[in-house]
Amino acid sequence: MKRFIPCVTFILLLVVSASQEILAQGGASEIPDPLRFYSKYDSVWDVVRRSLVEMKFEIALEDRSAGTMRTRSLDFSSGGLTASDLVKFCNPPTLTDATWVKARYTVEALIERPSSKEVLFTAQVTVEGSKRDFAGAESWIACPSIGTLERRIYSRVGSRILGNDFALPDKKGFWEQKPKPVPEPKKIGPSGSHSESILNR
Repeated sequence: MKRFIPCVTFILLLVVSASQEILAQGGASEIPDPLRFYSKYDSVWDVVRRSLVEMKFEIALEDRSAGTMRTRSLDFSSGGLTASDLVKFCNPPTLTDATWVKARYTVEALIERPSSKEVLFTAQVTVEGSKRDFAGAESWIACPSIGTLERRIYSRVGSRILGNDFALPDKKGFWEQKPKPVPEPKKIGPSGSHSESILNR
């Protein structure tokens, strides 16, 4: 009987360890790859900026020549629903001595020119949660993004440039692949000019 008890304890430890590993894998992030466009640099820049503004972001810093754009933090949740809203956008740590009271995110857009005909757009999202401890003190904690907001941004920008039929693939293992070129927009009219469809929110 005495030998049986240590064996049971060991098995329980293995089960707990495996459960924690499964939970960690379940919250793995799926950050989408950057988008490549065969479009003019200024056109992509304008669409990205307009898309962020329409998503209620305020542009804090922008440098067109450097290809960088950063928004101010946008609060997206507060109160009793903060914890459940946070997990929709990030992997927040488990709190044992505090509660989540507010959540916000910030976007940094990078627009690059890998070649004379290509434009690469990358959205980098920072998600933060404000925790309040039992003494009433609050502090912001950065939480790893799981790609939810990035996909929304890419979908909006891609639809505006390539049309309403544009959609991000949602296949297992896709995001681990290298960025692939987005098909060139169809030419319309004798002048061969590209059309740009606007996706209403």
